[in-house]
Amino acid sequence: MIGARVRVVNEGGSFTTVVRAESLREVEQIAKTRYPKSTIRIALPGGGDEGVKPLGRARVAVVHEWLVGYVGGYERVAANICEIFPEADHFALVHDAKGFRGTPLEKLHVETSFIQSLPKSRKRYRAYLPLMPVAVERFDLSSYDIIISSSHAVAKGVITSPDQLHICYLHARNLKYAYEDRFFYPRSAIAGLAQDFILSPIRVWDAVASRRPDYTIANSRYVSDWHLHRHGVHSKVIYPPVDLALFSDHYRTAKDEYYVTVCRLEPYKRVDLLVEAFKSIGLPLVIVGGGSMLAALKKVASSSPNIEFLGQRDSATVARVVARAKAFVFVAREDFGIAPLEAQACGTPVVAHSEGGVAETIVGCPAPDATGLFFDAQTPDGVVAAVEHFETSEEQFDPQACRRNAKRFGQERFRREFKAAVEGLWDKFQRGENPEWDVPLASTPTP
Repeated sequence: MIGARVRVVNEGGSFTTVVRAESLREVEQIAKTRYPKSTIRIALPGGGDEGVKPLGRARVAVVHEWLVGYVGGYERVAANICEIFPEADHFALVHDAKGFRGTPLEKLHVETSFIQSLPKSRKRYRAYLPLMPVAVERFDLSSYDIIISSSHAVAKGVITSPDQLHICYLHARNLKYAYEDRFFYPRSAIAGLAQDFILSPIRVWDAVASRRPDYTIANSRYVSDWHLHRHGVHSKVIYPPVDLALFSDHYRTAKDEYYVTVCRLEPYKRVDLLVEAFKSIGLPLVIVGGGSMLAALKKVASSSPNIEFLGQRDSATVARVVARAKAFVFVAREDFGIAPLEAQACGTPVVAHSEGGVAETIVGCPAPDATGLFFDAQTPDGVVAAVEHFETSEEQFDPQACRRNAKRFGQERFRREFKAAVEGLWDKFQRGENPEWDVPLASTPTP
């Protein structure tokens, strides 16, 4: 399969497109069939600059899944893409403008899907998961040159044409709750059967949708490897942007005696293991965040005064609490993990489960300039052993080293790398070159 730049000239003017086929002869036949009353000029791959549209003139569409609140890394990526492509148009399955008041996405205009008009869609959008593949496929993107799908569920499944460049930024193990993470959610036998009945066709659709983007960029090597294993699709890694400014402002070297964790209290975060571990060990633990597990976790910890729940707090409060903590404890198998990097930014080392994206963002003890230590067993005993290890090796962790490590993952680095990737891919695409990854991407982020 080759791609060739085709210059189409007719009475209305001229434009350049890309036609992909098995041979140049077939390219010519396809072009003449598609544009029967036009003059066709075919440029060989790697040819000159005639007809190449610079990135600044390309029409860009960004496709999101749900934009209902500025709560995490997904929305932070969206804000940074807006900075890179301020003229881009945005599409989302569901959008709730109220959730973005006072944030960088406050004034973002978003075109939504039919799910937006369904009952309680802004609050219970996950209930409409079976409709999401259809909804995302119904977006009309025919007038755009470049489509960027920001995906952790279905956005990558948008339908594009061969003369459009589709780049997917993959935030996570896509639809992970339809794969191995589905067992984290308690359910009855009947509910489990119903869930599998719904998820099975979604997994089939996901396998097809994963091959629709021309290029895929993953947010970590862990996600990139998972995507290759699950769907046979190669990807490069650009780490997501971490807003380190607030946490750096709260940097401190003097620490209190408590441990801390910050996350959404959902089953896959495994905070239940953390509660069991600190019930056993008796050391003070502060848990920041809300979610569906909050009430159940409070009940389990009710007899342990050393465990304190702060609930959902504003960013400044979170930064102060994390900066004063002896260490940040992270038990989840997370696809990237922004909270551990925020902890390092304010000089707090991390005790983390060794699987997932944190293995790429923490310098593990006993390495020089270590910023944390890992434990392998995702069990209460595994957490206890790791915390006891930290208690005897606390002096090995330098707050300055933690801060330096976190700075490698800042927002400017993301914008620089992501723009370079899109620009390089767009140039190659217009020239009809084979879709191979040779644009400059940083495998290890630098400040």
